[in-house]
Amino acid sequence: MALTDHHDIFIGSTGDGWTFVVLNRPLPNAARILTGAGFTAREHQGRTLYLLPPETAEDAHERAGVAAYGLMAHTLDLVDLAWTTRQHSTSPDAQPDVTIRFTDHAVTATAATGQASAVLVQYGFVPAVAQRQYALPSRLGERDALSAAVRAEAHLYADGVSVRIDLGIATWQDIPPAPSRPGAAPEARRALWEADFHSATPAHLVAAFATALADPAPVSRERACVPRECHAHLRPLKPDAPAAPQATAAPTPRDLARARAARGPALATVSVPRWSTTTRPPAVAAPAVTPGPRR
Repeated sequence: MALTDHHDIFIGSTGDGWTFVVLNRPLPNAARILTGAGFTAREHQGRTLYLLPPETAEDAHERAGVAAYGLMAHTLDLVDLAWTTRQHSTSPDAQPDVTIRFTDHAVTATAATGQASAVLVQYGFVPAVAQRQYALPSRLGERDALSAAVRAEAHLYADGVSVRIDLGIATWQDIPPAPSRPGAAPEARRALWEADFHSATPAHLVAAFATALADPAPVSRERACVPRECHAHLRPLKPDAPAAPQATAAPTPRDLARARAARGPALATVSVPRWSTTTRPPAVAAPAVTPGPRR
């Protein structure tokens, strides 16, 4: 199985700057979602690739983000290792702070800063003989090595460290062919979801996760947020029945008298004069004239 075949959706980049999307199982409206975001569908060695030609990181980031958002309505099993969509990487010639390389037999990394080195070690990379060189242990399987690289890249990107993932795919013509699937048994054994913990995860968080996972109580989820493979295990929630209205006893004369006493005396009604807009002001009286002396 190739590196691109472990998850429902794999987003990656070729060495010459193309962004590609591989779908490892049918998803509703996937072709419409991807082509609507600007990807071009192309048949390649038994599978359909969705390709985005080299462009600015901002444009690729926006197009891949729109596509991923639409696809994640149908599955959350998505891996994105495309360096072309990271806005730290403006061109294939840009020198990143960290480079993670996948080869046929190993996953290696180069770090330019001490901060980047510390993050790589945190996710299982072991220092090599050369300075700033690291590698994942050879005992890890391909899926586990891919998971470690995904988590390390996400941590570095969140910290503002530029990362480039070299998948060992020079051009889109070098993308591995579709895997042979003779039967449904391998698909049936594939995990529907997984959780990863590393040595720095606090023990109380791991214990709380295990307790919640073992709790048989049902958990409320929207159907669209649950992978299609799990729909057979869903049970619809029944709304709670409304509470029956309680009968209220009729008040007795004593109750009415007690209520009137509690309210106190009624407020007196005061008449307030109202003036209309047509009311004229009172006429001003003429000044009094004092009669003068008679002649």
